[in-house]
Amino acid sequence: MLDVKISRELPYFIDRKLVLSARIAFGAIHIKEHENLTDERTVEYIAGNPYMQYFLGLHEYTDTPLFDPSMMVHFRKRFPAAKIEEINKRMFTEEKPKTPEDEPPPNSGKLVLDATIAPADIRYPVSERFVVTQ
Repeated sequence: MLDVKISRELPYFIDRKLVLSARIAFGAIHIKEHENLTDERTVEYIAGNPYMQYFLGLHEYTDTPLFDPSMMVHFRKRFPAAKIEEINKRMFTEEKPKTPEDEPPPNSGKLVLDATIAPADIRYPVSERFVVTQ
């Protein structure tokens, strides 16, 4: 969702080459702020954590850093505070349209609960079969 909407609005080029996806850039900023890390530590944290790499959209684990810590400066320029606030509003205010499958089925019939029926072959720890004799 983020790549589709934001990438169109914020293409990021250096020397006419497309650099890192919007998901990686925004995700790196989010990880840095959420974990309260420095730029260098953020890059190390992402390189050593497969869950963070999955969060950034990678399909397989890599132990090499995805980018240089100095790229975090460019990411912050790419996503200023106002843009991050706008993204958060989009992410948390959009609602998917309700479909008939989303609604629970209507109640029908009667549920009868009876606790008097239990399997007879359950052995309890007090059974002599579990007692160890020496």
